[in-house]
Amino acid sequence: MGFFSSMAKGMKEAKLEKVQKQVDNFAYTKIEIENKIKATKVNHILHLLLTIITAGFWLIVWIVVSISASIERGRYENELKKLFDTKRDYESNKQNKSEVANSIITLSDKDKAELKSLLELKDLNVVTEAEFNEKKKQILDKY
Repeated sequence: MGFFSSMAKGMKEAKLEKVQKQVDNFAYTKIEIENKIKATKVNHILHLLLTIITAGFWLIVWIVVSISASIERGRYENELKKLFDTKRDYESNKQNKSEVANSIITLSDKDKAELKSLLELKDLNVVTEAEFNEKKKQILDKY
């Protein structure tokens, strides 16, 4: 059991590290994606002139280029949205962790010990899940 829990912990830390890198590079990545979106814009005036010069034959190329640029722009916009969502989730998760840490610190040593022993009893199936949750609620309601 210890091996799997340490492996899971390592995987979680690796994922957090990856998210941290994404958040750290947020400004650069945001600019990079916005530049890609700008690069997918179609020069419609040029395509109109080419369509007129070629007596309408260029219209097929113009349509294909416009559709592919639209699809690519949509993909980049989704990538940008994911980046903003990742940053927002990371920052809210970071804030939640600090709130939880602050609330845990305010527990007295007696209550911490009582919760720990209660958890051990639950793990040994001496106390049911409902009894554990009820007692835990009683302890935490003091704060």
